[in-house]
Amino acid sequence: MALLDTQRHVDALREAGVSDGQSRAHVGVLQDALKEGVATTSDLRDVRAEMQELRVELRAEMQELRVELRAEMRELRAEMQEMRAEMKELRAEM
Repeated sequence: MALLDTQRHVDALREAGVSDGQSRAHVGVLQDALKEGVATTSDLRDVRAEMQELRVELRAEMQELRVELRAEMRELRAEMQEMRAEMKELRAEM
């Protein structure tokens, strides 16, 4: 959660001509917004670390898929070779 020096902000608003009540209300709304929706540096670090972990996992999965695909392609090529040989034999018999 982001920290907010509420008194400093209230004082700055009052010095700018905003009434005490309005200054406190503005700072209160800002403080609520910061509590609810602002990512901290720590939050960003955590997200970056998670993204890095996911990136590593994704690369490993992609490599596994490449290996599987290459194996399947080799099998298909072997099957095609067998089929060609069988076709050649059948043509010879005709």
